[in-house]
Amino acid sequence: MQKEIIYKGKTITKLFPSGFYEFYSEEEKRFLKFDNLINAKKQIDKEMKKEGVSRAKKLTLNELRSLVKKIIKEENEKQENHGEIKNILHAYLEAALWTEEDEIGHANIHTDIDKKSILDAERDIENFVSKIKGLGIYPDMDSDQIGHDLWLTRNGHGAGFWDRKLGEVGEKLSEISREMGGKYVYRGDDGKIHIE
Repeated sequence: MQKEIIYKGKTITKLFPSGFYEFYSEEEKRFLKFDNLINAKKQIDKEMKKEGVSRAKKLTLNELRSLVKKIIKEENEKQENHGEIKNILHAYLEAALWTEEDEIGHANIHTDIDKKSILDAERDIENFVSKIKGLGIYPDMDSDQIGHDLWLTRNGHGAGFWDRKLGEVGEKLSEISREMGGKYVYRGDDGKIHIE
C-alpha cells in the first residue's frame, strides 16, 4: 500500500511497509528516498530554488539588456510623473491661496498650509492626472497651468480648462474637474490654512 502527498506540484510517495518517502528528482534524474517527510520536502524546496536560479541564469545577454532598459524607462517615467505632480500641486495650491486671499489673508504656500490638506490635494491631482492620461486627453499645456486650471475649474471660478480654447479636450477636462467637487479654504484655529 502506498500513500501519495502532493507538495509544491511534486508527488511524494510514502512506501509501505518501510515508511520511507520518495519522489522523482528532475535534478538527479532518479527517485530519491527519505526516512521522513520533512527531509523530502526540504529537498524539493532546495531543488526548486536551484531551478529558479538556473532559469534566471538562462536569460540571454540581449534579454537582460532589454529587461534593464525597461526597468530604467519605468523608473524615469515614475520620476518624471512625480516631478510633474509636484509642479501641478504647487500651482494648484498657489491658485487656492490666491483665489481665497480676501478670506484667509496672505499665506505662504510652503509654511502655512496644513499637511493633511497638502496630502489630500496631491492625491486629488494624482487621480486627476491618472484619469486624463488614461482617457488620452492630457492637454498640451505646462504643468503650472494645469494646476491653476484644475483649482479654478473645480471651484467654479471664471476661468479654467474650458477657457483655454482646447475644444473638446477642454470641455472633458472641465467636466472631470467639476466632478471632483469644490473645495473650501479657511484658516483654522491652529493658524494653518485648511483645504476641505
